[in-house]
Amino acid sequence: MMQPTRRATLAGLGLTIPALAGLSACGGGTQPSGGGGSPSSLSVWALTGAKQDTYEESFNAWNEANPDNEFAMEFFANDSYKEKIRTAIGSGNAPTLVFNWAGGTLSDYVANESVVDLTGKVDDILSRTIESIATVGQVDGAQYGVPNNDTQPVILYYNTALFEEHSVTPPTTWDELMTAVETFS
Repeated sequence: MMQPTRRATLAGLGLTIPALAGLSACGGGTQPSGGGGSPSSLSVWALTGAKQDTYEESFNAWNEANPDNEFAMEFFANDSYKEKIRTAIGSGNAPTLVFNWAGGTLSDYVANESVVDLTGKVDDILSRTIESIATVGQVDGAQYGVPNNDTQPVILYYNTALFEEHSVTPPTTWDELMTAVETFS
């Protein structure tokens, strides 16, 4: 599998950080901006690992260029990260930015008014994103997250003999796949 290059990750962060930093003042719900010790108390949480150096480099460059809007960075091991995020958001002590997975927890955060609606505020980022990828940061049509990196394709293999036996043409769309599933069930 092809991994994003350090340059691509930095470029993505270079576009994402300014857009999201500008939104930190927009607020949402009752969440504070998070503690960071800098003049504006911006904070960011991410996983430890291979991309940590790249994240640090990008946020350090941001901090150098924006001394009145610096981010304090914290990195966490994978095993405890998800629980730490849930606890921080649930207690009203969430960081300004969180590198997180898309999925069910985002809906909970939206329902609790714990995240900021980014609709209309990150259009420049989304215009360079495949629509189906951008939608993973949406809840009920509103944009709450932006894709940053590590988008992984899903590859389906199929049994050609089974498809031929049932006269099913290999699907090229989601609807065609669902029709094929019905045929086989």
